[in-house]
This record gives sequence, C-alpha cells and structure tokens, in this order.
Amino acid sequence: MNAHWDSVDAKWKLFIEEEFKKEYMVTLREFVKARRDNNTVLPEAQLSVLFRPFLEVPFYNLKVIIIGDSPYTSKDEIDGLAFSSKSSRKPVALKRILDEVHLDYFNGNTGGKEVFTTNSLSMWAKQGILMINSVWTTDEGKYGSHENKGWEIFTENLIKFILRHNHTRLVYMIWSKNPKRYVDLLDATKNLLLLDNHPAAAKPEEWGRKNHFTKCNAFLSKHYMNIPYKGAIGWHLIK
Repeated sequence: MNAHWDSVDAKWKLFIEEEFKKEYMVTLREFVKARRDNNTVLPEAQLSVLFRPFLEVPFYNLKVIIIGDSPYTSKDEIDGLAFSSKSSRKPVALKRILDEVHLDYFNGNTGGKEVFTTNSLSMWAKQGILMINSVWTTDEGKYGSHENKGWEIFTENLIKFILRHNHTRLVYMIWSKNPKRYVDLLDATKNLLLLDNHPAAAKPEEWGRKNHFTKCNAFLSKHYMNIPYKGAIGWHLIK
C-alpha cells in the first residue's frame, strides 16, 4: 500500500485487509501480476487508481452503489471510477448514461444550460455514490479479459460486507449482463434495486427509459428526509 492508504475509511480498510488474506485473492493477485509482467493492465496498480472508489466515498456517506461489468480498456479513458472517464471524448457507456440522466432527471430540458461539462464522475462520488465494476482490472484493449479470475468474488464479498455492517436503505443501480449474482444477496424490502443491461453492451433500445435517477432520488428523499448529507443526488456534472 502507499501513502493514500491513510486516507481510506477505516471500514473499507477492514474490508480490503480481510479480503487480501483469502486464498482466492492470493490467486487473483498472482494472475494480475503475471498479466502486468507481459501486458499493459488497466487501471494502474496504485491504490489511488485501482481502489479509487474507496478513497472517494467514506463508508458512513454511502448512499448509492453503481455496479458495471468491466473497466474501460483505454488508458486515456479509465480513471478508477466505473463509467467515469478522464478523456474529453465520452465513451459509449457514459454517453448513454448521461443521455438518460438528461431525459429522466432533467426531463429532457435544461433550459439551455450546459449540465455536463466534464466526463469525470467524481462529483457523484462526493455525494456518496460508490461506482464499481464486477471486475476491477483488464488488459488494455481487451474488454472483459480478467473475468472469472476472482474479482467477481471480491465484489460479491464487498456487498456482503456492507450488509454485515448493517448498511441498508441503499440504492443499488446494477447495470450488468449478470445482475443475479448481486440481486440474490440483497433484500429488496430494505434497499432499492434498479436493474438494467450494461449501457455499452446493450443495443440502444435495450438501455434506459427506466427512470433510475428520479427513482433513486425519491427513495433517498423518503428515507433520509432529515439527514442532509444522505439526501437526493444532484446528477449534473460541472467542472
């Protein structure tokens, strides 16, 4: 670990330390290291990039969990947060997400104002949105190349850890080709589950039009009316 380790929330530290002792993680780390020896693996190995979601969202502030499938495969795009991009060009997945935010949250009308001036989703993270993928690494240029190597177990265990520490009344936006692995872990009477296809993998007509963003805010407003930092999300992205 590096200097950024001191900035990680104590609960997330506990989770990471627990997982790194497990046999599956030993095997997974050996796999990723071997791939890094002979390929460009994304994101970089630094804690500040690979585990950036934990640095951005303290456990106590967690409100929403967005789960995708696998990271972007371009080092010009990937920034450590699922679907977020450091590129000035919008990846397909992000474009479809923001188009849906425009239709749903802004009702298709922003009054001529520009509401997305950056492709970084750090503004969402700062409001308590943990943006992760089922798989946390990939070979450059090879989407999904690290699937079924252990990262899915890590992500499942993360959800179990959150539940074990009595974190409920959360919104889970699961945009994945295989949402069942997470849905089976969750109690829909205590959390809001919003399911859709992966925005990049699906045909345009198979993504969105489900009002996930307004449903999310309605749920948060209902359950956290008197807790300001737990309230509704501002879905705009302004530099």
